[in-house]
Amino acid sequence: DVAYGVYAYDVTDLIKKKENTAKVIRKYPFKSSEIGKVFSSSVSGVGLLVITEDSKDSLIKYWINEGADILWSDSEKTGLSPDECITYAPFYGEVDTDMVKATLWTVVPYGGEGRKGQGLNTLYFNSKKWDGFVKEYFGNSRVAISEKEIKNHLRHKNNIAKIQDRGDFMLAANAFLILKYPPDLTVVKLETPYGAVIGKQYIINATIKNIAKGNAGDFNVTFYSADEHRETVSINRLSADEVIKVNFTWNSPKTIGVVEKISVEVDPENTIEEWNEDNNIKTEYITIMEGGFGNESGPRGTGGGKSGGMASSREEITGYLMKGSVFSGEESAGGTSGEFSLLEYLMKAALWIFFGFLLLIGWWREKSA
Repeated sequence: DVAYGVYAYDVTDLIKKKENTAKVIRKYPFKSSEIGKVFSSSVSGVGLLVITEDSKDSLIKYWINEGADILWSDSEKTGLSPDECITYAPFYGEVDTDMVKATLWTVVPYGGEGRKGQGLNTLYFNSKKWDGFVKEYFGNSRVAISEKEIKNHLRHKNNIAKIQDRGDFMLAANAFLILKYPPDLTVVKLETPYGAVIGKQYIINATIKNIAKGNAGDFNVTFYSADEHRETVSINRLSADEVIKVNFTWNSPKTIGVVEKISVEVDPENTIEEWNEDNNIKTEYITIMEGGFGNESGPRGTGGGKSGGMASSREEITGYLMKGSVFSGEESAGGTSGEFSLLEYLMKAALWIFFGFLLLIGWWREKSA
């Protein structure tokens, strides 16, 4: 039997924002009445566990196991086999295993004490096994600490960790299971025109969504055109599964025929720890055209030349003609008529129908007379 233990104190009312200090003073030696020896008491290490709450941060769930179990497998000194030197740390309850970052921390004073550096110990988490999970102390203490990512080994209910000594000497003190559900920010929709008229102003709309379980706070959404930064909007908070819309003003370039790259990126500075950092940007491409659509005016011509009022220059056009299309040799003075306008076509058709109706009425009256 050995005199070891773990002590826990609630220091919530004593905590400071920074520069917290713990001091341990040894006052009395320990004397064994059985063997008549005096032992000096010592503290192998001191830790401060702080749990905070922040509505703008990730959702975090904790399981905390603490205790004091001496594990000492030695056929000569203790007569205990490795199978007899196992301690258990159960984490009861249901677990959401979707979009979670899971970590198992263990705190083992004197881990590796018997044969330091050989790692004669084993850590289990459900079906996963790590041999030699501690081999040396942390800093100047006599405490060994391990951190394991166990996302792929989580169960939906009642997870369990086991610490086994296989020839070392250790005190199993703490096992922490920490499940972190970070936010995941993404641009789910980017609304842009398919084509844009040269030198015109447009509104670009972007829909941002947090598709994960954790909240996100204080991040930026940035708008780029032609890979150059144009505008940034700051977002104070976006809760889990929340959607927000932002818009930017874009002036189309004054060059015909170019294809403009439009991008919106959420959290470009990577200030938010996210589940997926590769889905933060969305890109669309806009073709810059000479004229407008529908009833917008087309480009003006260059008529008025010396050759009988014909245009003074020609443009080479590459493409396909529909069957039955008529292509004139030159443009007439005064410019082209622009692109097809449905409104103009309907107005002209209505006028022709109206004039035809008047002629029909006149003919009918003359015949009746």
